[in-house]
Amino acid sequence: NGVPKMQKRQESIEFLCNDVVIHGDIRITFFDHDEFPVPRDEKMCFVWFHTGFIEGNHLVFSKEEIDGASKDKRSKVFKNDFRIELFFEAVQHSRIPYRKLEK
Repeated sequence: NGVPKMQKRQESIEFLCNDVVIHGDIRITFFDHDEFPVPRDEKMCFVWFHTGFIEGNHLVFSKEEIDGASKDKRSKVFKNDFRIELFFEAVQHSRIPYRKLEK
């Protein structure tokens, strides 16, 4: 599968989502995948945002703003300076079909 995996001592990871168009309310969820003893995915943390609030091309979520990470007060899983940074590029022609809302 094309999703990069982060190793224990790794400081950062980069996901390239080329040709992904986002619009409206967005939720990004991160999972911890374990193979042993049984393959399973455990939800680690997630962020919500609305594309209408993106100023420029950059969003930063601090640990306190990240659901799941904010509960780790003693920094056992997420370091104090843990953050999620998102970078965006403008899309020339959106593939999202325009729908006029009916009254």
